[in-house]
Amino acid sequence: MRSNVFKTVLEWALITSLILSVYFFITFYFKSKQLRMFNSDMIRFQQNNTYANLLVADLVEYGKSHQDMLRLLESMGVGRQTPPPAGAPATPTKPPGK
Repeated sequence: MRSNVFKTVLEWALITSLILSVYFFITFYFKSKQLRMFNSDMIRFQQNNTYANLLVADLVEYGKSHQDMLRLLESMGVGRQTPPPAGAPATPTKPPGK
């Protein structure tokens, strides 16, 4: 009788272990799939960012010979910025610490 109870407990432990293993595998598979999708999205974003930076650099170069383009770039915060007026006070510098 005792070995029959022990056998039943071991069978239930084995079944529980199998069910949990399948559950954790499925969870891992879908989470890693989502991570792979995020990774590919991040790579695509970095490539687009690189292309945008190259385009802006080319536009800044083009703006050096075409003042209209330079004004447009400056209005968007890109390109050569106008220096502050000569009469504006400079930002104070902090004295070195003791």
